[in-house]
Amino acid sequence: LLTFVWSVLLFCVGLVLAMGLIRAALRVTDGGRPDVNQLTQLDDFGPYLLVSIIAGIGIFIGMILCIIPGIIAAVFFGFAGYVVIDQHEADPINAIKRSIALVKPKFGPLLGLLCLLALINIVGVLLCFVGLLVTYPLTAVTLAYTYRTLSGRPVAPLR
Repeated sequence: LLTFVWSVLLFCVGLVLAMGLIRAALRVTDGGRPDVNQLTQLDDFGPYLLVSIIAGIGIFIGMILCIIPGIIAAVFFGFAGYVVIDQHEADPINAIKRSIALVKPKFGPLLGLLCLLALINIVGVLLCFVGLLVTYPLTAVTLAYTYRTLSGRPVAPLR
């Protein structure tokens, strides 16, 4: 029982940190500076939790069905969390539908981008995990930029 409670607690802490990373990356694409306080904001936690569970189940089922469907599901569901955080979408199904609508016209290039980002993060892991201090934020900002671009929303120019 204690192991289960600890696992649920760690899962929730991981979700809060993932939400904070999305907020920080979106702020960078807006031209702002990320703030440490973003890591502890619990706004939209309920919808984000539900989106994560639904997408996780879908990806898990896809992986059981021969890996490729799981990868396809991961690409299609990839921006649902961004929709929840950025647009404060309270309905997880609508967030997933919006993610699918964003991904569908650009599925091939997005799959290639995600593969490239995965390889970059693998290099970060191979550098004794210290490389992830560079590659993970790079990945987060790249995904936020991609989300904003696919949404037709402006992205701040580089300074």
